[in-house]
Amino acid sequence: MNLQRLVSESIRGRQFRSGLIVAFIALLAGLILASTLVLRGMESGLRTGMERLGADFISVPYHGFEPIVAKGALLTGELAIGYWMRAENLEKVAELDGVERVSPQIYLQPVTGAPFCSAEELYVVAFDPKTDFTIQPWLKQRLDRPLGLWEVIGGDSITVPPGTGITLDSHQLELVGKLLPTGMWLDSAIFFSLETLGAMMAEPETSSIIPPDMPAEAISAIAVKVKDGYSIDYVATDSLTAAPATWPIRSTQLMRLLSEQRAGLLKTLFMSLGIVWLLAVALTALIFTMMVNERRREIGMLRAVGASSNFIFRLFLTESSLLAVGGATIGIIVGATAVYAMKSWLTSTLGVEFLMPTLLGILALMVITLVAALIVSLPALLYPAIRASHMDPAEAMREV
Repeated sequence: MNLQRLVSESIRGRQFRSGLIVAFIALLAGLILASTLVLRGMESGLRTGMERLGADFISVPYHGFEPIVAKGALLTGELAIGYWMRAENLEKVAELDGVERVSPQIYLQPVTGAPFCSAEELYVVAFDPKTDFTIQPWLKQRLDRPLGLWEVIGGDSITVPPGTGITLDSHQLELVGKLLPTGMWLDSAIFFSLETLGAMMAEPETSSIIPPDMPAEAISAIAVKVKDGYSIDYVATDSLTAAPATWPIRSTQLMRLLSEQRAGLLKTLFMSLGIVWLLAVALTALIFTMMVNERRREIGMLRAVGASSNFIFRLFLTESSLLAVGGATIGIIVGATAVYAMKSWLTSTLGVEFLMPTLLGILALMVITLVAALIVSLPALLYPAIRASHMDPAEAMREV
């Protein structure tokens, strides 16, 4: 008796039942992989973004009873537009004991539907290239000269290559560099110098990217690097006295914020995964059990011609394993494709952009997911095979 031939004929002859099994296993494997990709991507995006921010803390304007970035503005791109601090605070913070470097940033009005940006909103930031330590170090190709007037640096979502002229509102700019992917709002932003901002403000035409209520000599945030050996908490606390009406946001607070955002997502994903796993295993086991009952006549005939209980066990286990591997493979491919296609939607829904793993990383995750799906499906695969192999020969033969 040829085991492979019997398995092949059984699968072809019962296409509807086989399709149901493949669908259940595919759903389980797809959800496992998609959940893993989302969680890994969020963690990777935040960690990379935090490293590229480079600042130990960011001093922002204080508004009401909480900092204006308390809901994650520095993570999601909902920047502190419309709130300002005095530019003199920059010098006051720089003079604090323990401060190594400071650099100002000004958040202007975002642009919706920019033709040269793949993101829905384009963030516009003015910074000081001479003191900057959070943006320029992450250029794909370092500039061999200072950033000039009317020149801009773009994030990874900018679709045009360096050397291309772009129009922002009524301003003609030249893209001279792009950043590596950060997994944060920096990917959907362009950066130009304070000198360029001054030239924009000096033009007679009103610019829509410059807030009309922006006071002269005002900035939006101060990035602060603390010297080695100094406590970030102490220096951040000192900045409250040196620069009134500001609030320091430490990197640890940003990490804690993301952890809080991820907590609900983790709970939902694992609950959904658990429910789907239980349903998939139960339904698959039910279908395989029904398959055994339907094939009692076939089992009796096989036993009548000399098939051992071990052969019956291997027959049913091989058939169910092939269906499980096929379903898991389909689910993994569909799950990975869906996560990649929905990356922008997931970013806006979850509030934190995430980075997809490398191709090698995705392939490794796919293999791990395949093994995991087969392991969690093992009860549904073994039970009917054991039941079929333990069927009483005499009872089975009476079905012939």
